[in-house]
Amino acid sequence: MGDWWNKVEWSDYSDEQIVERVLSGEKDLFEVIMRRYNQRLYRLARMVVKADDEAIDVMQQSYVNAYARLHQFSGAAKFSSWLTRIALHEALARSKSRVQTLASDAEQLVDARVDPEREVASGELLVFLERGIETLPVEQRAVFVLRCIEEMSTAETAECLNLSADQVSVRLYRARVSLRRFLQHEVGAVAIDAFRLRQPVCDAVVTRVFNDIR
Repeated sequence: MGDWWNKVEWSDYSDEQIVERVLSGEKDLFEVIMRRYNQRLYRLARMVVKADDEAIDVMQQSYVNAYARLHQFSGAAKFSSWLTRIALHEALARSKSRVQTLASDAEQLVDARVDPEREVASGELLVFLERGIETLPVEQRAVFVLRCIEEMSTAETAECLNLSADQVSVRLYRARVSLRRFLQHEVGAVAIDAFRLRQPVCDAVVTRVFNDIR
């Protein structure tokens, strides 16, 4: 595996074009898909399962599942939405508290004694932000991660989560209000770096998935 996946010629191909070529026998091109969506799937899995190792497992299994069902992709929805739904379902299936979490309006907050100024001063603002995101109910976390961190549109977020556009807007608003209270400042400027997937882990996921599907 090299950096060939990031060359200009592949960036010119749509997901659907890559999928078509994979289905026609160019299986190695599935790496292009994985490289494009590793960050999104990791963040999505991480916000559900709340553990790095398990989030990586969810990513890998999601790709294996997607590859096995690739012939079922009809193009009725965007490929990115189709793949995101597979990852979300896998993450929820692995969550031991799935039913309780989905039914709950709020989860237990982290220690209220944590001093935001001390967190910032010690260079741990991103850690503090991640804690804030984890205090949100899972349905709000999902919307916040997809809309604010992955920068997906309201329409695509609604499609991924089987919600209406209005429901996405309401949940995003509530998530922002809760996070403002938790962080005591606007989180938008730093949210883009939350739950960053490191390159060695990204490479390892690609290698393991290819070992599974070959």
